[in-house]
Amino acid sequence: MHVPLIVHLPPAMRANYAYDENRLSTLIDIAPSLYYLLGHRPVSKNLLFGHPMFLKSEDEFLSYPRPDVFLASDTLAVYGILDGDGRWMYTTYDSPSRSMLFDLLQDPTAQHNVLTPALKEKYDQRILYYFQSLSEFFGYYPNGG
Repeated sequence: MHVPLIVHLPPAMRANYAYDENRLSTLIDIAPSLYYLLGHRPVSKNLLFGHPMFLKSEDEFLSYPRPDVFLASDTLAVYGILDGDGRWMYTTYDSPSRSMLFDLLQDPTAQHNVLTPALKEKYDQRILYYFQSLSEFFGYYPNGG
């Protein structure tokens, strides 16, 4: 789903910042962007935190890499990865158990599942990595550590 986010910076302010309107951004990028614009730098670099959408230079974008975006549903056990600057969307469902991978560049309406066993393993491992990162960040160890 592509939802436009429009942020207007006054022209005098905009001249002082680099931005990339094609860069993948999510809701978690809003707070770091505001902090950065207000002069609170550097913004913490962590996969679980967002990234500033406006930076002092194009080169600074490289210091905030985003290999993918972890997705989680708040109503069902559904998790996903948005990869390749939004090209690949992997989703996995708990009940009934099923997984899908879509090439949104070639198939923007996500009609053709191109998942292979090797890619399923890759993306499932990435989702587990995010779960482990969240667990460590919040100090939550359901099995005692």
